[in-house]
Amino acid sequence: MLLDKKAAFGLADLSDEAIRKIALNAKEKIPAYWGAYADELLPNGLTLIDHVAPNRWNEDAVPTEVKHVQPNFSFNVCTEMSFVIDNNQPIRPIHDPRCIWMRALTDNREYGQLVPVKVVHPWLLPSFISIEQVRLKVFVLADQIRILRPGKLDDQSQTVHIPHEFSALKMILGKYCSEENEDCIHLSAEIIDSRLIPSVKLPQLADTSEKAFTTEPMRLLTCKTPFGNVSVLTRESLLSDKSKELLNSQGLIVSVSGLLIGDARTGEFSEGMRWDELILGQLLRSSAYTHSIRLISKYLRRDSIMLVDGKMKAYGIEAILEAMRPLVYDKYEINYCGIRDVKTGEPHFALVFRDKTDQRFMHWLIPSMAKDATWIAGFRIETRFNKFEIVLEGNDLEYMKDHAVGKFKAYSGQKKSETVTETEENGKFIFDGDADVFPSKHEEDMDGVLSALCETEEEFEKLLGPVIESAEVVQDSQRQIAGEEILILKSSSSWGRQHIAFYIAKDPVEKKVMLKMQIPQYEGMVCKAKILSTCTWPNKIGGEVALAVGETLITAVVPDFYLKKELLVPGKELYFRISASAQKLDKQPVKTFTITEGALYEAELSRFLKDNPNKMEKDFPGIKISTEGMVAIFPREYSTYFELASPVLATENTTFLGEKILKMKVILHRFEDEEIYMNLYATPNQIVFGENIDSVVGLVRLYAEPLEVQIN
Repeated sequence: MLLDKKAAFGLADLSDEAIRKIALNAKEKIPAYWGAYADELLPNGLTLIDHVAPNRWNEDAVPTEVKHVQPNFSFNVCTEMSFVIDNNQPIRPIHDPRCIWMRALTDNREYGQLVPVKVVHPWLLPSFISIEQVRLKVFVLADQIRILRPGKLDDQSQTVHIPHEFSALKMILGKYCSEENEDCIHLSAEIIDSRLIPSVKLPQLADTSEKAFTTEPMRLLTCKTPFGNVSVLTRESLLSDKSKELLNSQGLIVSVSGLLIGDARTGEFSEGMRWDELILGQLLRSSAYTHSIRLISKYLRRDSIMLVDGKMKAYGIEAILEAMRPLVYDKYEINYCGIRDVKTGEPHFALVFRDKTDQRFMHWLIPSMAKDATWIAGFRIETRFNKFEIVLEGNDLEYMKDHAVGKFKAYSGQKKSETVTETEENGKFIFDGDADVFPSKHEEDMDGVLSALCETEEEFEKLLGPVIESAEVVQDSQRQIAGEEILILKSSSSWGRQHIAFYIAKDPVEKKVMLKMQIPQYEGMVCKAKILSTCTWPNKIGGEVALAVGETLITAVVPDFYLKKELLVPGKELYFRISASAQKLDKQPVKTFTITEGALYEAELSRFLKDNPNKMEKDFPGIKISTEGMVAIFPREYSTYFELASPVLATENTTFLGEKILKMKVILHRFEDEEIYMNLYATPNQIVFGENIDSVVGLVRLYAEPLEVQIN
């Protein structure tokens, strides 16, 4: 339901009662596969949606009881995208599915990252099953938004290199993603159009206590992605003054998080549900997987029939549904199929049901449409495999209809017809050594402590402006990188023991300077490590290193990468100062649990029975395990990010950018008697200072500063 998002649509002060009233009085009626929708388009482009869903039917499949579902919202946008559904489990038949996991598609069916999509008008889709391709009107409903002009020093913006596509916050943050954000996405994309949507006054509603209401001013951005254009809808008040000023410029980037909303009322479904033999097949397959075969009852009649191997099995609506359920639910893998009668050569569209365990053929389900193609005359169930031959079979209906569209494939970031130019090469990550030791994704624009200290653009400018003004040039840091003159400014010690480096590009022609990026430089703890590989970022200034620290493999951001890269030779051992910045952090309570199975259990049980010959297995209490002192570090989808669990061996207050932060000594690696430590930094927003912190668990980003000390 989107009713709890009414504030994001500019309706914060409009009561739920008034919204329901407007939706109930909606004039435009749209037939759906489950019930019907009624839409009311407001003058500012916002659509309020009422869904009437049947709950009970009579023997003629006429609804005898209906339910008005809570109102939904959409917006009149012109941006559309194709998606392929990729749910782990089928969507169960509820009135308003929470979110459907999908992948955006390019024109040649290359798919992007897995993201949650909040679908409005969901019952205009005949199927919610994985591998189905759908077309949706799309927009991001902003919860947080920043407008960026990369690299300009006077507005303190940051260069953004993350891919211009959607990323699921749940995938980025994992178990540390809050419940309110688990259906949200992040998008970084180029803005190609911006339009202010003025406030509009709604008339006073009859039979309510609601006074005349004025909507909040909104802004609609059109943004470019590899999968087509997407709109971003935001309240004007959500934009900072600096972001509003930037909107008058060209070449801007939006960084936004919120719900990705897809409206199924578009294209061939713009006037409501459609009906043909292939759509019936989609609806049947989806209904079988989701235990909702009742949905087809509105298309049956009293004289509809069902045959099994040529013999009458059921007659009439309820009898057909009752007979069909055991033949389509639970135990089957269901594919679309084109078959041909062996004797007559007559073609049929069918669903083929196979055993889930070994893919054995079980039966075909062949629907038969009435002559006017408005209802189902009957079904044929055929278990006689030799009666038909299979012409086509699969679960990708679009590919079966037209092989020319090609099969789904992962997005490569490059169109088939293009060759790689020098400009494109400059936009890539470059690896020296084994590239496979790095996770597939990289992030150049985030530090947990810095993000926690300045959550908005104004806070960013207020915090970093004075720091950069007093920063000192790092001696011998000037280099020519990718045609630009680069140097480093480092925060002075007056701002704290922990420093930050600003990477500056000088334009000798226009006499301008640009801030390319900034990276914290925290005090780390020294350890030796073997270099496995390096990754140079697209800007050629920053980068990462993959290290073997004892038995632990890590990837870490390297401060001053372009100056230190010559030290980072794969296969070489070197000393590094290792530190970490908290993205999300919690105190870890000590827990105890009992192991009652597995190899360790069996070994201890054998020892117990040997030591106690008069005892039996039921006397063995199991193995008690405590999380006290537990150390674990697991890589995430993005390079340099890890889930960390560790005891806190020491704490110390320190300063960064003039702000108080906490430094914690934690364990990076433990193997047998060997322990290797690092410093972990967090802000008061991330963990409470002053309390006793025995151990922590959370998401962290690692930094590794190489030292020019050789290991013999």
